[in-house]
Amino acid sequence: MHLELDSLNINLTASMIRLLQEVQQQFQQTAPVLKRTTRRSTRRSSSEQAYGEEFTENMDYVTPYVICNRLGHTIQGERVSRTSYRHLDAHQDTYKFLVRDNHTLNLRLDENCNQPKIISISLGRYFQPITDINLDRLGQQEVLLRNRQHSHMYKIVITKNTNNMLRQLLLSSPMTVTNHSGTRLRITLGDKKVVLSPGQEYSLPYDALGPAAKLTYSLEGRQFPSLDRQQFPPLDLMQLMNKSSCLHTYTPDHRLHLQVHSAPVNRITSLLFYASLQILNSLPFDIVCQIYSRQATGVSGQYTLQDSLYVQ
Repeated sequence: MHLELDSLNINLTASMIRLLQEVQQQFQQTAPVLKRTTRRSTRRSSSEQAYGEEFTENMDYVTPYVICNRLGHTIQGERVSRTSYRHLDAHQDTYKFLVRDNHTLNLRLDENCNQPKIISISLGRYFQPITDINLDRLGQQEVLLRNRQHSHMYKIVITKNTNNMLRQLLLSSPMTVTNHSGTRLRITLGDKKVVLSPGQEYSLPYDALGPAAKLTYSLEGRQFPSLDRQQFPPLDLMQLMNKSSCLHTYTPDHRLHLQVHSAPVNRITSLLFYASLQILNSLPFDIVCQIYSRQATGVSGQYTLQDSLYVQ
């Protein structure tokens, strides 16, 4: 399409129309975020009170850079403004930040588009810092870390992507645990002990995933108080890393049963703990379930089922 007026000449092509549609869509996604972060202040300054008309409006800056920590430990980082990748700009201050485990932080970086947004991450005194992380370059990579104390190699996964118009930096352990057993799951890895609620996900500490890493686990819940904390056989995590498998595990007396699925996705292996059976009630009223044991005579459990029942 070609429009020609006295003082205006416009050429509309299909690619330009598609570009305008993309800009409109991105604006519609970003506008609600900016609207939610706008805060008005009704407090007047002395000069504003003199005129009696003007009000101040404070807008919180929404940074486009977000860092998510899924490493199992608190991390520290810093960003130093650079005129190039190798030379520091002495006229800029160093921006330092701290991100706790399983937390997200909005990085407050300046908006100088001519400078690359580069940060470094410190993982503790036994590991070299990870430097030259460019937030403007998307992608995923595995980083190998050598422990200075005992020379073991560990791996973390760094993912840089866009999410809802934000640049997201995700630092993740290479293995996570998700509890789908319907009751509390207690896991132990080294000196780290965690109790996961039903549906909860947990990133195993990256520095605990050594060559001999073994995960022990047990169940807790009112459905079987006499069996609480009865240990299942430990899992060899290195045997499950980056492999798709399904394991059936039992307690030593075979009274409790779990399914453990390992599913590697995007260089991260998820360990999914499931109950051996889930009974779902889709009726508009409660039902009563009776569970019989093969070893004992009579009813071993009776439950009023409103939603669903997990049988281990």
